[in-house]
Order: sequence, then C-alpha cells, then structure tokens
Amino acid sequence: MGRVSKEQTQLNKEKLLVALEKKLGNITSACKSVGLSRMTYNNYKNNDPEFAEAARQVSEVAIDFVESKLMENIQKNKETSIIFFLKTRAKHRGYVEKTETDITSNGERIGIPISNWADENENG
Repeated sequence: MGRVSKEQTQLNKEKLLVALEKKLGNITSACKSVGLSRMTYNNYKNNDPEFAEAARQVSEVAIDFVESKLMENIQKNKETSIIFFLKTRAKHRGYVEKTETDITSNGERIGIPISNWADENENG
C-alpha cells in the first residue's frame, strides 16, 4: 500500500474523531467504523499533539455523558448507582469499600525479607 497524502491523513483524523464521539470514545469501534487500524490511531495520537488533545476531549465528553446517566439513575433511586457514587465520590465521609486496621505492630513498619519468608514457608 502506498503512502497516504497529508490531505488524506488529515481527513482520516477528522473522520476518526467524529467516529470516536459517536462511539463514546471506544477506540476499536471507532477505528473499525472508518476502516482504520488501532495502530493508525495510536500513530496519530503519538505523533500529533493536536489530534491527541482532541481525542482526550472526546474521552472527556464520553465520561460526562456516562456521569449524566449515573445521575439520572441516582434521581430514580437506583440503589446500585447511589452506592457506586458514594464509594467513589464520598470516601472522605467514610463511604469506603475496605478499612485497614493495624492490630499487631502499633503503627511500626514490619519488614520481612522475602527470601526468609519463602524459606520458612517451604520448610514449614
């Protein structure tokens, strides 16, 4: 396959950005829809800062869209969405998945060399 002209490359980039928006930032789906490879996408992204920024902006729009759907679910009292929101955005208020409790070292760091631990467990 011959080398692609600058004009065709620019057109491909524009098509790809439109497809990315339609596919909510899904790179593989966007590439397939415009007949380009993911490798081409990565090449554009790595070698063209303007394209990389535009692709990042498309990703942000997709995140905004999904967040709006989450908020719609919260307004509909969907418990899973409420829990997800609290666990990810309200950690500072105690909505966390796990807690860490230190009951053995009084806050002191415990250092166990891996080689010693492995030897003890093999003979053990």
